[in-house]
Amino acid sequence: MDISTAEHDMAMRILTIADGIEDDFANKPPGLAVLLLHRAKQEAAAAMIALADADVHSPETLRALQNDIQRFRDIARWIRETVDQAQEIARQIEAQDIRGLADLVNPEYQED
Repeated sequence: MDISTAEHDMAMRILTIADGIEDDFANKPPGLAVLLLHRAKQEAAAAMIALADADVHSPETLRALQNDIQRFRDIARWIRETVDQAQEIARQIEAQDIRGLADLVNPEYQED
C-alpha cells in the first residue's frame, strides 16, 4: 500500500521526534523530553500533597491541582504514544522494503 506524500512526511517527522526523545533519555545531561517530564512529575507530586489540605469548597483550587497531576499523565502518555507510533512506522517501512525486495527477486511473491 502506497502512502501519500503528506503521510510520508508526517511519518518521517514522527520518526525524527521519537529518535530525539530516545536520545533525550539516553544522553547525559538529559534532554528536553526528560526535563519536561521531570518538571511535570515534580509539579504533580506537589499537587497531590496539596490536595490533602485543599479547601473542598474551592473548586478552582481543586481543579488547578488536578490539572497539574493530569499534565504529568498527558506528557508521559504523549511521549509513550509518539515512541510507539514511531516503532510501528519503522515496522511498516521495513515490511514495505522486504516486499519490494521480494518483488525484485520474484515478481509473483505474495505474503501469506
